[in-house]
Amino acid sequence: MRISPMKLTWAILASVAATAAAATVRPDVLPGGLRRLALTAPYAELVALRGWEAMLLGAAALFFLIIGIVRRVLLQRGRIAFALAAVLAVCSALHAGILITRGFTNHGALPPDRGVTARTKGDGSVTVMQYNTEGGRVPVKALADLVERNGVDVVTLVETSTGSSRKLAAELESRGLAFARFDNGHSRYAADWGSTVVLVSKGLGEYAERTLPRAIADADLPAVAVGPVSGKGPSIVAVHTVAPTGASLDGRRMSEWKGHIAAAYGVCRQLPGAILAGDFNSTADHELVLGGTACRDAAAEAGSGAVGTWPSNVSPLLGAPIDRIMSPAGYRGDRAAIVDAGGSDHRGLIVRLHKR
Repeated sequence: MRISPMKLTWAILASVAATAAAATVRPDVLPGGLRRLALTAPYAELVALRGWEAMLLGAAALFFLIIGIVRRVLLQRGRIAFALAAVLAVCSALHAGILITRGFTNHGALPPDRGVTARTKGDGSVTVMQYNTEGGRVPVKALADLVERNGVDVVTLVETSTGSSRKLAAELESRGLAFARFDNGHSRYAADWGSTVVLVSKGLGEYAERTLPRAIADADLPAVAVGPVSGKGPSIVAVHTVAPTGASLDGRRMSEWKGHIAAAYGVCRQLPGAILAGDFNSTADHELVLGGTACRDAAAEAGSGAVGTWPSNVSPLLGAPIDRIMSPAGYRGDRAAIVDAGGSDHRGLIVRLHKR
C-alpha cells in the first residue's frame, strides 16, 4: 500500500507533537540530556505551569478529535488526527493527575492556632508564612492581619526592604505580637528587590543570625539564616533565587538560576532540621529534574502543593507554585492557605507545621 507524501508528512508532524507532549508530563524520567531540557529556556518556564499544560493539551486533544471526525465523515480518513487526539488527551489527564496528587486544597485561612504562642508551647506546631511583596507593595497592615489571624510564628519575606520589615514588626508589636527581625543587609539602593527578611515570634524563644550554608553563600543568593540561641527548635533559612524569565537571551542568567535552585534545595540535606522557605522561582518538577532532593514540600503534605502563588492575576489553579515552604525533620505540613493581600504579583503561602 502506497503512502502519499502528504500523509507521511502529517504522520511525522503528529509523532513529533505527540512526543513533545509526552515529554512535558515527567521531564525528570527522560534520558540524559533530554531531562536537562527542563532547566533550559523556554522549557523551564513551561514546566512550571502544569495547570496551563493540562488545559492546553486538553483543548488541543478536543481540536484534533473534531478534525478527525470531520475527515472521517467527509473523506473516510482521520486516523492520524484521532491518534494524536488520544495521545494529547492522555498527556492532559496525566498532568491533571499529578496536580491532583500534589493537592488543590486551599482553605484561604488556617483554623485557630493550637501551637506555639507567647504564653504556651501548645501542641508544638509552628505556622510559617512566605510572601514575595514585590518591592514592599503589599500593605503592611494586610500582612499583619494575615500574621494575626493565622497565628503565624515565622514570616519570610522576599523583595521586601529593611524599612518595610521594620514597619511590619512595629505594627505587630502594636497588636501585642513581638517578633525578632533579621535581614540580609542588602544595600539600600536596591533593598526593595534584593532584600530577604525573616521575622520570628518571640514565642519560639530567642533567635540569632547564623552563618549561611556554604552552597547558599557561594551562590550569592539573597538569603537569611537564623537559629535558636538555646539550640531547641527549628533553624530557619529564607531564600530568593533569580528567575529564569528572559534567560533565553542571557545564558549567564540561566546558569545563575540553575546554580541558585541547586543551592537552595541543597539546604534540606545540609540542614535537615531547618525550616526552608522563600521564592524558589522553581517548582517540584525542576527539583526532580535536579535529581531529587531531601526536601519535603510542606504545602504538598498539607494537600495544597498544586495551588499556584504566581502570578497573582490568574487563577491559583493555573499559577505556578514557586513560593515554597519545606518541612524540617520532626515536622509535617498539616494545613495550608494560599492568600492574596493585594499589591504583589505573588500570592502568599501559609503552612502550619505539625510536630510528628
